[in-house]
Amino acid sequence: MDIRTLGQEAMTLHRQGRLAEAESRYRQILAIDPRLFPALFMLGSLRLQQGDSSEAADLLGRALQIAPGDCEALTQHGLALIGLGRFADAASAFNQALASKPGTVLERNGRIKARHRL
Repeated sequence: MDIRTLGQEAMTLHRQGRLAEAESRYRQILAIDPRLFPALFMLGSLRLQQGDSSEAADLLGRALQIAPGDCEALTQHGLALIGLGRFADAASAFNQALASKPGTVLERNGRIKARHRL
């Protein structure tokens, strides 16, 4: 199965809430190409959704090495960092997200949450 087909399956499974199956597909993609931004981002987001802030932060950090200014990845990374209690780092991620896409509500809310926990 090629990466494109795996990606489509993973996204469909993810949208359906079939997270374990989606996770398996994302990991298959990353076994083929460990630097593929969409798979890193989506698996990181999925792991955050599952409550694993540590792995989410790692995966999203790797995604941000590939696309440093991606607003959604910065936002998800900030949320993962909050989950790890790294509030100053989370605020920095949200500030970067705001700089890349000013006015985004989620980044503003995340930055406020991170600031209140400093």
